[in-house]
Amino acid sequence: MRWGKFVSPSHFYDFGSFRVDPEQRLLLRHGQLVALTPKAFDTLLLLVENHGRVVDKQTLMKCVWPDSFVEEGSLARNISVLRKLLEEGLPGHQYIETIPKRGYRFVAHVRRVEPNPYVTDAQSERHIDHVTGSSVSTGATSLSHHRRLIVSMVTLGSIALGAILLLKSEDHRQVRASSHLVGIRSLAVLPLANLSHDPDQEYFADGMTEALITDLAKIKSLRIVSRTSVMQYKNSQKPLKQIARELGVDGIVEGTVLRSGGKVRVTAQLIRVDNDEHLWAEMYERNIEDALILQGEVAQTIADQVRIQLLPGERERLSQRSRMDPVAYELYLRGRYYWNKRDANGIRQALDYFQQAIARDPNFALGYAGLADAHIVSTDSFAIPPREALNRAKAAAIRALSLDDQLAEAHASLAWVHFQLDWDWVGADNEFRRAIELNPGYATAHHWYAQYLAALGRTQEAADEMARAQQLDPLSLIIRLDAGAVDYWGGRLDSALQRELEVIQMDPNYVRAYFYLAISYADKRMLNESLVALRKGIQLAGPDSNPYSEIEAWIYASDGRRSDALNVINQVQRLTAKHRIENYYLAEAFAALGNRDQAFEWLEKAYQEHTYWMVYLKVDPRLEPLRADPRFQQLVQRVGLG
Repeated sequence: MRWGKFVSPSHFYDFGSFRVDPEQRLLLRHGQLVALTPKAFDTLLLLVENHGRVVDKQTLMKCVWPDSFVEEGSLARNISVLRKLLEEGLPGHQYIETIPKRGYRFVAHVRRVEPNPYVTDAQSERHIDHVTGSSVSTGATSLSHHRRLIVSMVTLGSIALGAILLLKSEDHRQVRASSHLVGIRSLAVLPLANLSHDPDQEYFADGMTEALITDLAKIKSLRIVSRTSVMQYKNSQKPLKQIARELGVDGIVEGTVLRSGGKVRVTAQLIRVDNDEHLWAEMYERNIEDALILQGEVAQTIADQVRIQLLPGERERLSQRSRMDPVAYELYLRGRYYWNKRDANGIRQALDYFQQAIARDPNFALGYAGLADAHIVSTDSFAIPPREALNRAKAAAIRALSLDDQLAEAHASLAWVHFQLDWDWVGADNEFRRAIELNPGYATAHHWYAQYLAALGRTQEAADEMARAQQLDPLSLIIRLDAGAVDYWGGRLDSALQRELEVIQMDPNYVRAYFYLAISYADKRMLNESLVALRKGIQLAGPDSNPYSEIEAWIYASDGRRSDALNVINQVQRLTAKHRIENYYLAEAFAALGNRDQAFEWLEKAYQEHTYWMVYLKVDPRLEPLRADPRFQQLVQRVGLG
């Protein structure tokens, strides 16, 4: 398999002992990377590209913050940061001139440097593993030596890195650090930029981002925002302070990913957002089969930089990584990329890629963990009987844990299967707790555990777990919506309704929210609003999906509109050849109509099918008309909730 190539830069700007690489957005001093925030780099680049000319303040602010309104103070802070980093004030170090009431001018002599255009791809690949030496200086260098240096760096694919990336046996080097890194207890890892400029490689950059988030989330004393929330800032032009405020963090990690041949290169930088201070930056290069090891190293280094004391088990989990088949890992990353889309087509493609990954390497634990997750969500995306999908998920999760019992994702998947399929309440609790112990920052584990606790009637514990899930993934629609479900099961109907409305405000096309909202409105006896919400959900779901028309029957029945309810029930039953009936909802409709025998008949079908909703028998207010019947208590006991 052919990997993507490093991108050759088109040109550089040299001034004094500095070099600017516009392509990879890096500043180097004597070949050493100088840590800059993105906006500070944008400011510097604009001044350098217009060296000798005055750039007015309005132009600078419009170009650096194109989609945001900022005050001149933000620009002034950028200029101050640049002057400090460029060591202005020292002899021979005058770069940025202030033009009163107008703007700024870059006054140093700037030289545009073109890379050697005669290095072939074959030469580049041959040289990648052989370039050695010391830091690159852009100062006094002989012409012939300078040319040799450029050739070497171009073959690496990045003059901007400008330094040897291999340091002893660890293949990484810290390039800048601050000595006062305190006060950071929450971080967001923004999507790593794909420097290949190949859209087909986005899955790799996204996968490396998710892997780094997963590793950092294992550190209990750090709160790490989950993937779902940070991915909404992919290619965002929002200021870092605004992103940090929206995510509720005090630190931002951002960086890049680039791969070539059998190598992967990652740069990472840490920014404290309260004062826009760039605290640390580091670059790493590894063979692709060592990508997991690289991710663990980056996570450990970040923890060290923010002065977090790793527990012995945490350090061990980050360091206990092995090499892997690079093709299997690529297939796994593609699977995760499509799994995160959470639509029917995406889940199908994810299942296919995970299966290819384990076919390539039958001992690849992550592949089985991904397969388990895909089977679990498949019942929401396309018509697979719940029992069949969950049995497949169970087999995959057990296989994953037999290969690596430290995988929090696999423990959470197995817990969900114990909860939904086996109705093994003790086993589910143990697995959820183990998943959270291994990865305290895994939002999905807290999310699913909250639903489990709600089903048991442990209302406050469920609310606490869901609050933790929301804290870790504040922009996740499904977590916010299920927080409303937890409120609903706990009898907090107004709170549930508010969360459902919040989700629709965040995404007016989120289908499931309308069904939840319709139920909440109906419980509040707001029939018209309930039907409007339901029909909007059915419209968005489309004709080929399961629109849960059964809910409409319950809505009519709960409002005493018996004839309308029976008409909908008859329509639903005629569609059995095309759609899978939601037996549980029909049981609720018959319960509201006062037809207990029919209600228990459909509940028995839901029991045999292991329908998702059966675990909520104990707390579902819509089944209140059945609770006094001995058959209901028997059913509760059969599910294991008695």
